Amino acid sequence: MKFQTFYLKEHTEMKDILILIPIYNCYHLFKKMVPILKNYDFDILIIDDGSDFIPKNFLRNNGIKLLSHRKNKGKGAALKTGFKYAIEHNYKGVFTLDGDFQHHPDDISKFLSSPDSYDLLVGKRNFNKQSMPIHRKLSNYLTSKILSSILKVKIEDSQSGFRFIKTRLIKDIELKSDNFDLETELLVKAAHNNYKIGFIPIRTIYNNSSSNIKGFIDTFRFLKVVIKYGFKK
Repeated sequence: MKFQTFYLKEHTEMKDILILIPIYNCYHLFKKMVPILKNYDFDILIIDDGSDFIPKNFLRNNGIKLLSHRKNKGKGAALKTGFKYAIEHNYKGVFTLDGDFQHHPDDISKFLSSPDSYDLLVGKRNFNKQSMPIHRKLSNYLTSKILSSILKVKIEDSQSGFRFIKTRLIKDIELKSDNFDLETELLVKAAHNNYKIGFIPIRTIYNNSSSNIKGFIDTFRFLKVVIKYGFKK
């Protein structure tokens, strides 16, 4: 018997999808993303995590929604604020992208061409690309291998923030982390709750901006999340 495959773009209306972007002091890079993002006609929500300056007129003129933290709370806290908004406003799915243009918005089309059966789709970067710093390659290789071994699910990119997440998954799991480790926590809890996880090849962009990821600190936080949640069901 041949089963029909349904694709995300066929089962999703524009009004059902929210593009969620946490931002901290990188609007000069985010502005380059906006013309591409607007091609998709999805609602766009910025969670400003305590930036020194917010270009409110620019956001308003481009129809971009804004929620802001008065002080910097961390990427995980910003994502949780956005997830709460998505649930309260009945969105069926959420795209998450970093606001510093290290994710190319055009790759959203690759997610939309994926089977609708996935609950969590993660953008997989090209780790053979020479522009990627060696410590990033090594860190992601090790963390992905560790997670794959513990979760018994092949994790191809544990640290990518470019994702599509169905809102039912977000409703079903309690996320506690406030920093970059929230993305690891989400992977772990999705796997433990038998949600289907897939990976989509995306472009790898490094724009010479300073990364917010502080290597040793975030690796330590990753290990804490794995120890705390990785062996639990």
